[in-house]
Amino acid sequence: MNQNEPMDKAAKEPEEVRKAKEKAMRLLLQQDRTEKELRDRLYRAGFSETASEAAMQYVSGFGYLDDRRYAENYISFHKGRRSRKEISFKLKNKGVPSEILSMAMEGYETEDESAAIEHLIQKR
Repeated sequence: MNQNEPMDKAAKEPEEVRKAKEKAMRLLLQQDRTEKELRDRLYRAGFSETASEAAMQYVSGFGYLDDRRYAENYISFHKGRRSRKEISFKLKNKGVPSEILSMAMEGYETEDESAAIEHLIQKR
């Protein structure tokens, strides 16, 4: 195995893919995102589907892109302030797959729902 092989591989990588990977890393550095959110942002930035998918695989390989973790963190942050239904709706809109959403919502307790209702009543 040639010790210059990793550099050779990077040098052969298309410029658009390299830039898409950098953009994906910068976007995830700013805030955690779902796969759908990151894919949409890369497309809006003008990257091709091929470059976007390569960037998604790249950041996923480091564990930076995980819809289940995103959903669990989102639920943990918003429970007690938002209803189960509202949290589910928001996560679906962010592109979290239904099966991941179901698993993540298993930990949402009835007490959390009651706290969310009380929070809404006090706001008014």
